[in-house]
Amino acid sequence: MTDKYNQWIYKHYPTSVSAYRACEEATKLMAQQFPELKRIRGMIDVEEPYDLPPTRVPHWWLETEHSDIVDPTAHQYPTKILKYIPWDESKGEPTGKCPNCGDFCFNNKTCCSDKCSKEYIQYLNGC
Repeated sequence: MTDKYNQWIYKHYPTSVSAYRACEEATKLMAQQFPELKRIRGMIDVEEPYDLPPTRVPHWWLETEHSDIVDPTAHQYPTKILKYIPWDESKGEPTGKCPNCGDFCFNNKTCCSDKCSKEYIQYLNGC
């Protein structure tokens, strides 16, 4: 990341508290200041302690023309971001999370797939 981006981030979002839940706003402001950056909406995998699996959370970031990530609010997370996953806009908006596997569900379905639906029903029935 270039010094001009780091300077902007430090000036506008200097602490983890100022960056907390500000990713959408911060990327809008930064893209206005640096039109060469492209805003990206998606999910990130955040590292968890004690060998727990990563947590996937919604997030906004920016990318340079060379696909380098510029994340003005990455420091809101106490651990490192393991992976940036751009959102596939063709999928539409998720309407919930699958109670079986935790993936997103669409079109107001309870489970993300027929397989998960069957497994979840078996679980509920105590089989």
